[in-house]
Amino acid sequence: MFHSGSGSPGEGPRLLYFFRGEEPGARPSFAAPLEAQGWEIDCVAVSDYAPARGILDVLQCRRDFSNYNVVAASEYFLTWALCLRLLFSRVKAKAVALTFNQSSRRLALTGFRPIDALLNRVWRRIALFLVHSRAEARLFAQVHDIPADRFVFSYWGYDLPDFSRAKVKVPDQPYVTMVGRNNRDLATLYAAAERSGVPAVVITAGYMASRYPARPPANVTLLVDRPMEECLSYVDRSFAHLVLVTDSNRGAGHISAVSAMLLGKPQIFSDVAPIADYLIDDFNGIAVTLGDAEAVADAIRRLKEDSALAERLGSAGKKFALEHMSDQASTSRTVRTLVAAAMGKRPEILEDSV
Repeated sequence: MFHSGSGSPGEGPRLLYFFRGEEPGARPSFAAPLEAQGWEIDCVAVSDYAPARGILDVLQCRRDFSNYNVVAASEYFLTWALCLRLLFSRVKAKAVALTFNQSSRRLALTGFRPIDALLNRVWRRIALFLVHSRAEARLFAQVHDIPADRFVFSYWGYDLPDFSRAKVKVPDQPYVTMVGRNNRDLATLYAAAERSGVPAVVITAGYMASRYPARPPANVTLLVDRPMEECLSYVDRSFAHLVLVTDSNRGAGHISAVSAMLLGKPQIFSDVAPIADYLIDDFNGIAVTLGDAEAVADAIRRLKEDSALAERLGSAGKKFALEHMSDQASTSRTVRTLVAAAMGKRPEILEDSV
């Protein structure tokens, strides 16, 4: 086994990984493959859905970072905290940001240029940023003055969990779905559903629904804070899934897009860069201009009336997702990134360059 950075000579590489844990004892899918190669993995689950608490958990962690070859974090604010922790130490471990994205509008910036220049220097401690959107890589490189060659792109992927189709009561007529928490354009969806006359099921977070308090039209069912299995059941029985966003400057729903692809659903999506890696016009969906309710309504009617088109787009999306966005494919790319980081190298090209 190679040895690089910190840790004990002669041993396999050691990884310290911070992530927002949903369940006690949770471990990432890349742990087992790395352990099979002789790695030691130390996973630290920190406070979930509380950025400030998560940051404190990283800064107050009692583990000796010098005992690791690679230290990594899984989210924007946890990564920032990891950088800050390493900034004031002599630890030589390689730092890696995994699944680095920013779906909300909050950034670790003040708007005051001299202070932001200092804050941006903190990010330089990361050797590699693994991102799931080329557009977000370009955004972060620009916003935080991070060298572009520190970013590597990999499709986000997972395997569909088991879910019961019998547990939910879906509309009696053919319907479309839109599922997502952040950056979802409820206004355009409501207007498009009303114009098309086609029922829609929208599933989002409670805080998103409260930000847009307008009452949905009669043919739209609005559900909030539903479990993943229920969301999948609604999408599975729809004839199309929608990914409509309010702006093009942040994350744009690749999780729901991949899920719908794996279920073989054609998609109607806002034509924005952050999701261009996943949804392609006339390949696995229909692109619409940002905020264009009439174009969305036309696309809904088109897929409802043209079953051959819907089948072609849905089948292409499913094949694409099974090949590139399975848990095995995604995990393999993450493993390659961490191995490369431990060796002080960039990984071989995972997908196309960012």
